[in-house]
Amino acid sequence: MSVPPICIICNKEEDFQVNFGNLSRLMEYLDNYKCQKCETMETNEIIKRFVNEKNGTIKKVEIDFPLKSKKELYQLLKVWKFYNRGNNHSKIGGDINFKQSPHVYMEINGYVYFLNSDTNIQGVAEFLENKENNWEIIENENGNKNKITNREDKNSIKGLYLYKKN
Repeated sequence: MSVPPICIICNKEEDFQVNFGNLSRLMEYLDNYKCQKCETMETNEIIKRFVNEKNGTIKKVEIDFPLKSKKELYQLLKVWKFYNRGNNHSKIGGDINFKQSPHVYMEINGYVYFLNSDTNIQGVAEFLENKENNWEIIENENGNKNKITNREDKNSIKGLYLYKKN
């Protein structure tokens, strides 16, 4: 089956066809497709809302106005990672002394999650590489079962400090 994708934002029908052997993957692709123009506008909006353009850090996302989906989190982290390419010491909260404090809140399917300010670029890179995997709740360093990973082996991602709020 081969069909042209239609942008979910502007409804532009593209002049090319997509073909997946797996119907569910095709439907998922088509349900989330954005044309290049809309993708660029969305990326610019993420930068404007969430990234400090002077120092490349993520602006604090408070619990009262959390991100609302995994997709939104992945987009933010992808933009932040790109913005900080070449800097292997980047942390989402910068060098400010916010060590181990919630910096980005998310509310997904009725559950609240937070990403700490000391999350670093290596942890974000691995988390993004595994974004197709399910989130798993594992034990944190103190033995509390509230840390999030998306590794297939369910091990912690070094440098990623993402937790489910109790």
